Amino acid sequence: MDRNSAIGLTLMAALLLAYFIWFAPETPAPSKPVQQPAATSQSGSLSQPETRTPVPDSTLAKQYGDLSTLMQGSEELLNVETNDLKITFSNKGGGINTLELKNYKTYSGKPLVLVESTSNSFQLMTQFKGQNIDLNSLYYSVNQTRDGDTTRVTYTARLGENESFSQIYSIPSSGFKISYALSGQGLDGKLSDQITLEWNNALRLLEKDMADSRNNTTNSIGLPSSKSSSSLR
Repeated sequence: MDRNSAIGLTLMAALLLAYFIWFAPETPAPSKPVQQPAATSQSGSLSQPETRTPVPDSTLAKQYGDLSTLMQGSEELLNVETNDLKITFSNKGGGINTLELKNYKTYSGKPLVLVESTSNSFQLMTQFKGQNIDLNSLYYSVNQTRDGDTTRVTYTARLGENESFSQIYSIPSSGFKISYALSGQGLDGKLSDQITLEWNNALRLLEKDMADSRNNTTNSIGLPSSKSSSSLR
């Protein structure tokens, strides 16, 4: 390369460097994230995040009518504790969110949690006005009562003054058996009386041996299968 070429390349490099220093657009300063106010909960066993009036999606409203208003909401958790169990229910689906055996530990000494939302999914499949629907996708109102030494938790999806669907849990103060029942009112001709419960559970290792883990977990919760059908009564 001769002297003139070397000088020319040097000048071009200098011009490019000057351009990027003096004329390149400034990088905008990053905007500050907008902080959302944290939801607060009342003291006690029932947590109550801020709820919003559900606005039914037009497609859902056309397909499911009044039922579509129950497909949106805010999750609220209800804690029930007995001598043997710690249970957290959710109004989203009206089912069990977590279940822990109080007086047992895993082989590594951790709390023995049989059901948790991160590894379990429930579906309550039926038909509403001829359309397939998962009743576990609805938001329910809850009512907790006592009957002797039994705690009764009732989750109700109310469509109208005389139209409702309920899931009822009865939990004794001791033991591991939780009774479960379904109840409907004023839904003849709208909601099918055949309902299928599907429970998908990614079983975590609770015992040192996986075979023992499966066997002991099944014996503890007493479930015959992960999928069963029931008639609405």
